Amino acid sequence: MIKALFLLQKFSMSPLVSIIIPTYNRAHIIGPTLDSVIAQTYQNWECIVVDDGSNDNTQEVLNDYVNKDSRFRFYIRPDDHLPGGNGARNYGFKMSKGELIQWFDSDDFMLDRKIELKVEAILSKEYDFALCKSGELTSFNPYTVNQKWKIQSEGNILLDHLKTNIAFTTAGPLFSKKFLNDKNLFDEKVKIGQEWEFYSRLLTYKPRIIYVDKVLYHFRNLQGGIRESIDNEKYLNRCRTDQKLFKFINQSGYFKRRSKLHYDYQQFKFYWCLRRFHYLRRNTDHALAVSNLIKYLKLIDNHYFTLNISRNLFNFKHWNNILKKAL
Repeated sequence: MIKALFLLQKFSMSPLVSIIIPTYNRAHIIGPTLDSVIAQTYQNWECIVVDDGSNDNTQEVLNDYVNKDSRFRFYIRPDDHLPGGNGARNYGFKMSKGELIQWFDSDDFMLDRKIELKVEAILSKEYDFALCKSGELTSFNPYTVNQKWKIQSEGNILLDHLKTNIAFTTAGPLFSKKFLNDKNLFDEKVKIGQEWEFYSRLLTYKPRIIYVDKVLYHFRNLQGGIRESIDNEKYLNRCRTDQKLFKFINQSGYFKRRSKLHYDYQQFKFYWCLRRFHYLRRNTDHALAVSNLIKYLKLIDNHYFTLNISRNLFNFKHWNNILKKAL
């Protein structure tokens, strides 16, 4: 009875939720996203939209929303944050006033109880963030949504996230601001895979996570959405992101050395770097491929190579499997 009253008191506080949305040339598409925010059953929110240098009528569209609902706030990303969604996300966080943080994308849609159910979940105990499922919108006519990403791990959560066996997406977690306050947020130099990098880095802190077993938002996979194809420049940026992240994880001590998980992590990095090498060898020049391979290999524990070779010296099936993974 006492616990129930305590939780009721907590819920009645209705902490302010800061919804942070970066945007770039989305005047034609952001309206339904903002309408889905207005439609939330949970009403104590502020929605911070940060423009990343649009040259369409984004500002005009946002001014209309700001004028009709004071909970909307519109900013233009300042020059002390790098161009791109990550700089806009970080600036939005800087301007936020809420106890809870929800990043979102300018072409996605919240279902009406998204914020309510995640606030309820995160307040049920001292959780660092609450996760929910997502639906991939593949067609408007008929309206077709497929559930795509798993969010719960069957093994080690960080390793499964690195392997993309699970994925949270930008809009997945609702964070306690206290958990984020002493962390580096989105890496503004990352051009692709920013959620993967950010959430993988956060998982090294072993956050307390609660899962809401419902699809609570839809994200677009349609022409006109923000998801883009990968070119060689972006691929090289992704390689630099990998290397920086692996160095961070290595230094964090998350995987206890000589443990099975540590071995599995080294093996993952080895296969990962072989795939990167193969792509670069085919699509760029050989010297660039080799230099990146060396950078990756330096991030793999030497003990892994010694153990791997000694265990599999005459196991031709093993080495053949490695070659397949590299291709």
